[in-house]
Amino acid sequence: MGPYLSEIVEIDNLVQGCHHRDHEAARRPVVSRSAHAGGELWQGHETHPGTDAIALATSPQQAAKMLGQPPLNAAGTGQDQVFRERIRHRRAQFLAEAVGQSFDSRCGVADHKRHVRPCLGHFPSCPQISRRHTLSHAMSDSHGTVDTVQINEILDRLDPEQREVAQTLGVPVSVIAGAGTGKTTTLTHRIAYACAVGALDPRATLAVTFTTTAATRLKQQLAGMGVHQVQSRTFHSAALRQAQYFWPEAYNASLPRVEDRREPLVAQACERVGLKATQATVREISTEISWTKQTNVLPEDYADLAKAEHRRVLHADADTVADALVAYEQAKQAACVIDLDDLLLCTVALLATQPEVVRKVRSTYRHFIFDEFQDVSPVQARLVELWVGPRPDVCVMGDPAQTIHSFAGSRSAYLDRFADSHPKCVSLSLTRNYRSTPEILALANRVTRSGVQLQAVHEPGRQVEMCGYADAAEELAATAQWLKERSRDQVSWEQMAVLFRTRAGAQAMGQMLGGAGIPFVPQWSEQASETSGVRVGTLHSAKGLEWEAVALCGLHDGAVPHPLAVTPDHLAEERRLVYVGLTRARSFLRVSWPTSVDGHPASLCRFVEEVR
Repeated sequence: MGPYLSEIVEIDNLVQGCHHRDHEAARRPVVSRSAHAGGELWQGHETHPGTDAIALATSPQQAAKMLGQPPLNAAGTGQDQVFRERIRHRRAQFLAEAVGQSFDSRCGVADHKRHVRPCLGHFPSCPQISRRHTLSHAMSDSHGTVDTVQINEILDRLDPEQREVAQTLGVPVSVIAGAGTGKTTTLTHRIAYACAVGALDPRATLAVTFTTTAATRLKQQLAGMGVHQVQSRTFHSAALRQAQYFWPEAYNASLPRVEDRREPLVAQACERVGLKATQATVREISTEISWTKQTNVLPEDYADLAKAEHRRVLHADADTVADALVAYEQAKQAACVIDLDDLLLCTVALLATQPEVVRKVRSTYRHFIFDEFQDVSPVQARLVELWVGPRPDVCVMGDPAQTIHSFAGSRSAYLDRFADSHPKCVSLSLTRNYRSTPEILALANRVTRSGVQLQAVHEPGRQVEMCGYADAAEELAATAQWLKERSRDQVSWEQMAVLFRTRAGAQAMGQMLGGAGIPFVPQWSEQASETSGVRVGTLHSAKGLEWEAVALCGLHDGAVPHPLAVTPDHLAEERRLVYVGLTRARSFLRVSWPTSVDGHPASLCRFVEEVR
């Protein structure tokens, strides 16, 4: 089984029995085309200048004619002047590269003092950069040179390691970025810098991450720097946009409706095969559905592979789960819908089997950035491969030490081995932690056995608190008291979090906080981060977030590692989960556990106990 899923995606099965309606209104261009004169010059343009007939035009007027543009205004003002400057810039680039020189959009030659690596197909300084911001004057004169002062303003906000990431352009880049090392800042400044030096066109840039919150944050930070029109999306958002647009063109039928809440359909499937559709069972079966689709496992192969991978579902054997997978597919077909996992499979199939579609997508996007790459699954890795193709302008960033979704198909190997499959890849790392105190980082560094060792930037703070209690009830009451003490330290409720291994513990904590008059929010979704109150949730739900004060509760051996974690890989993931929890805290961190569970002795989680 490999990541090449197009061979097994049966398009007819995904849409069988559905009455396709006209969805023409949903068919949007993958990116909007520029309306101003000469805007089409940079859309769908091949990166290698040797094939650029426009650059060989004898005059801007001739180039305008070749593009089907109206005659240029003799006065050379406004949009016509922009068009003239682009033609001049493109011709200069073509002539320089035709004689074997490396063309730099700032001054026409490579400036190795600034460590800007050669880039195939430089673009003129970004026309989308707002003139209200410092980048607005990146083009300092009519010759296309870049104002060094303004460029340095971008780089001066970065530390040396971040700066190297920002300046490494034109080659594949792999970045191992530890927790709290400023990934989003680094990515946004990399985009802004590349735009300023003419190495990137924002309209042809796709930045992909895993959550809507992260994608929105990236776009907002770029806008704050004056960079607009970069497509900042999740994998599913980018796939949906492309599938909706190209599916009718490829298959003469609208893409079926995407159902983003599959729990009711999973419940139907459970009941059909004789399983009681409890909340826990539905959640576990849903996890198995995602795993099979993200890792290229067919329902008929599930039982054997699940046993080999030591995958277990409570109250259901592997054969029953396999039957539930089939029943789920039947329920979807009856409802004429596909789920979010199907959406990725459909997009992969579309790009893998339709050469014209993949050509159009690749002509639209030429610069790629992928965040949280340690969480990529085989189907997502295949989608990345189809989007990027053989081109070098791709940057991936992530942290193998924070891989906590392997149960759903994520594989950090795609990040670890990125350089193996991308010639001339530059591998970098970010280790300076701007989030947590040295005391918190010291514990986190001891717990993790892989990944980068985080370097503290902040001054020393409070020691990490470690407390054992007679039972869970006493532990929860003490945790509520600790939260009140943090409130007296002027820490706001929304800057506190209480994290557990399972939802059951978090729900019990919620009841305790309600009785103590402490406002709280269940941290089950991204929307919770926008609401006031102490966040109460699982370690998994805390990924990518941070708070001033964090309490890790119920951290006893038997809860962490989880009882179903039996293989070395499973145990390694449980260790990483603890590491993620520890690195959510900025100034205050508390680790607690009950010394007795259901009348049996309990001890502190082994991953923390061994490094106390």
